[in-house]
Amino acid sequence: MTNLLEFKPSGGQEEETTSFELDAKSSLYDDVWFSCTPDLPHLRYTGKIPVFIWDELKTYKDYKYDVGLNEDNSEVDQYLVMTKDKYLPFRNTAKTPASGHDLLLPSSPDWAVGLGGTPFTAEKRRVSGRILNVNLEGIQALDRYYFNTALHERRKLPFVRPHGNTTEVIAWMYTIPVRNILKYMPHENSYELVRGFEPQQCSSVDGGPYTSTHSQHVY
Repeated sequence: MTNLLEFKPSGGQEEETTSFELDAKSSLYDDVWFSCTPDLPHLRYTGKIPVFIWDELKTYKDYKYDVGLNEDNSEVDQYLVMTKDKYLPFRNTAKTPASGHDLLLPSSPDWAVGLGGTPFTAEKRRVSGRILNVNLEGIQALDRYYFNTALHERRKLPFVRPHGNTTEVIAWMYTIPVRNILKYMPHENSYELVRGFEPQQCSSVDGGPYTSTHSQHVY
């Protein structure tokens, strides 16, 4: 009988760690440690990654290069789509903004309900933008730009094409959780904007869907 401490698998020969195993461990470490893209291990095997872009990143053509997007990691798939649901985005006009994003899209279309002080009375509408197909490098660049999981949340949502086309397109969209822009005031039983956020109504076309502004915010 062989003692347990003397047993060695594979005929007594010790197995060596392959370079593939080391690369896999390294990739997993890079995917989850201090990452804005916690689902990167899953995205590695999903093929193209469609992302809806509607804000200043769509408007300013040279801006995307500063973010880290280029022809190698992103391409336009749909030039004009709209959110299936209605939202209430706003342009942040604070003198000292809490983020570097001109346009923000709260995840809840009812975020302004119960807002104390000066009410925000804009109308909920669909949001117009385009869909980019990005690779892993592109989605990581976008996640860093939007501070995914910290300031924004990336969610999969349905979109529709204009002109009565009922075919839905599923893509990722970045929205900001309401908790990141509002705080509850228990004594007043109302909500107050967090410092660094001053909402102004976004532009729209003839009362149609909201779209990105064409006047860049100068800080």
